[in-house]
Amino acid sequence: MNSAASLRQHYASISSPWTAFPDTAGYVEHHVPGEDDDQYQGSSVETQPACRHGWYFEGATNFGRSLFAIPETCRSNMPPLRIDILIPDQTKWATSLWTKLDAAKSSHILDGRIAYLGIAEHVSVVLERWAASIPDFNTLYLSQPLGAAICIDNIDENIDTTDVRFVVDKGLADRLHSVQTIGKMWDFETTNMPHAIKLEDLRFLRRIAKSVMTVTVASDTEQKIYALKCRTDGAQSMYHEIKTLLTISPHSNIIQRPCHLVTIYSAAHAEYRVCGFLLEYQAGGSLEDTLPIKDFTLTERLEQAKQLTTALLHVKQHGQFYSDLKMDNVLLSSATSSANIILADFEQGRNIFTFAPPEIYYVEWLQDLSFAESLPHSAQRPFAQLFESYMSSRGFEPPYPARRGPYDNPPNGWYLPWLSSTPAEREAGMVFCLGKALYCIFEGVSAVSNVLGISRASDESIELPHFAKTPAPLCSLIKECTQGAREFEYGGLGIMRVGSKIFPRGKTGKNGEARATVEETKVAIKKTWNEEVVRTQAFVKARMRHDGGEIRDDDAKWLKYLQRPTLGDVLKALEGLGSDLAKI
Repeated sequence: MNSAASLRQHYASISSPWTAFPDTAGYVEHHVPGEDDDQYQGSSVETQPACRHGWYFEGATNFGRSLFAIPETCRSNMPPLRIDILIPDQTKWATSLWTKLDAAKSSHILDGRIAYLGIAEHVSVVLERWAASIPDFNTLYLSQPLGAAICIDNIDENIDTTDVRFVVDKGLADRLHSVQTIGKMWDFETTNMPHAIKLEDLRFLRRIAKSVMTVTVASDTEQKIYALKCRTDGAQSMYHEIKTLLTISPHSNIIQRPCHLVTIYSAAHAEYRVCGFLLEYQAGGSLEDTLPIKDFTLTERLEQAKQLTTALLHVKQHGQFYSDLKMDNVLLSSATSSANIILADFEQGRNIFTFAPPEIYYVEWLQDLSFAESLPHSAQRPFAQLFESYMSSRGFEPPYPARRGPYDNPPNGWYLPWLSSTPAEREAGMVFCLGKALYCIFEGVSAVSNVLGISRASDESIELPHFAKTPAPLCSLIKECTQGAREFEYGGLGIMRVGSKIFPRGKTGKNGEARATVEETKVAIKKTWNEEVVRTQAFVKARMRHDGGEIRDDDAKWLKYLQRPTLGDVLKALEGLGSDLAKI
């Protein structure tokens, strides 16, 4: 079954059993040439951004429906405006273009490889013609406010009939807050806040993630490079991260406090308001990009592991938790062999399910089922009752914390599964994520298991529970840290992505396996998520019984997080291994 952005709710959601597959006019069955080859990886060997017909493509988000592309003629001296290119879902493209434009590939290739897909070529030609039809296009482009977008309404054979237009979020600046307002919320003296700098005084260099760009300050003669974090989909998480970085004490393995706050002007309120912040740029990139291509020594990998553990311990000792540990948030301070690990992204939000602890995503899934519009009321109500009962037992009553609406300065963010966990449970969750990070570090991979929605330059050939390079003592440590992981408990999620297609695990047509039909895949999807629904309910009920001092014989399999080591235990074990590498 071919993947697509709009189809994710049908194969990658806990509510999938209640969601009927739509008629895609043959898209899910469409044959992608080359995907039957055992060696097919569904990705180009080229990974660097590239220019197409005067437009420079750097990546994508929203599973291929939002492209990072800017006009080449504006790149050398433009502010970081974040003007994305919005395109229709892959299933809505002209059927004759699905193969030519790499429709299915575009739903999971979100890095620089997007520039080498047919959709980038098509979009660049559309944009080239559209821009040429507008007098002084560059001036118009550079006059757009932060967060504007270029919307392409249709992907058709006849480019001349394509509708293209700018769209502007006119209320963005009005939903932000001034430096003085957020400082007052946090009870900070204005003098303790980072210096504010206007967005128009920055110069764009490149887009490195959905919300992150590299920039320089226009007036800086040394042209020092910074990382600008700027969210246009809501400032709540961004403000929370700024506050966290300003309140946690400095640590050599945690990203430094913001160097500057970045502002844009709100005409409605006649003041500048905070739209982002500048951080020291970490020149070594992320471990997600580096681990698969750089042959670190065992000593270097042990040092990375210890530094990462030390950073998490520092967070815990400040009464905080770190919820989003995955390899793109673990940076290297430089490209040298002596580079330090730098932990980044302190929004305290959700993690991807391949890294998240089961006790976290089970609570999230129960919350999702409680409010999913796709469920009939009769099916939804039992989930809602269980969720309400669980949250009440944890001291939370409706309305629950939510990231919707104005920023309300929560102490630890809005993500309920972590907020409703005890300090010991939060540490156990951090240890779980650390265990998966250790797997990546010692196996030299960027991910622990197959991800349905995102591919990498070369999808990993190994995943948990298998080990190939990790020394035996470290394998044991990783297993201790990740107790309860579905990879060890029942072999992982029952479906997986191979190239651009979704298959039942074990029936991918690769390596001698039988190849499932689309109908067999649909059956497997329903079965997989029905099983996860059962596990979700069983976990929550077992935890509630444990909290109440009651436990059944079969509850232990749901409460394995109670057996994980502490962060201090993990650090001690790593230091012990590091003291005598000859034993490994």
